[in-house]
Amino acid sequence: MNLTRTPQTESMATTHAVMGVIRSVMPAFRNKNDKIAFVVHASLAVSGFILTSTGRPAFAHDALSSSTTQCLVGIEGWNEFDEEYAFVYKCPVKRYLVKCLAMNDKLLVDAIAEDGKEFGHLQIEYVMVSLYLFTFA
Repeated sequence: MNLTRTPQTESMATTHAVMGVIRSVMPAFRNKNDKIAFVVHASLAVSGFILTSTGRPAFAHDALSSSTTQCLVGIEGWNEFDEEYAFVYKCPVKRYLVKCLAMNDKLLVDAIAEDGKEFGHLQIEYVMVSLYLFTFA
């Protein structure tokens, strides 16, 4: 899901790198939606996207335009809502909003750059996801 072509995002996130992020953070998963949404986050993180907001602040109407006092934030509150997730990233200087919504057996992922010129949509079907991921609890 490369939204820009920068040196940090030229390479794809590898399975081992994504699993390394998940293991190092050890997030609390409540359900399969949490697991898939966190894989989306981990994939962006290993691709050079820096998390600047997540959870309630990332759902704010002005999430992309509000100035953050921190360059890097933790993941606290990332899964406080049921079946919906929001993350704001910076890469390298442009901000991106990524929102995930669980519907039926899919996680819908939409991303947009702060200038509105770059955007993406992805549908992840749960049957396509490796069972290895679901062994995390």
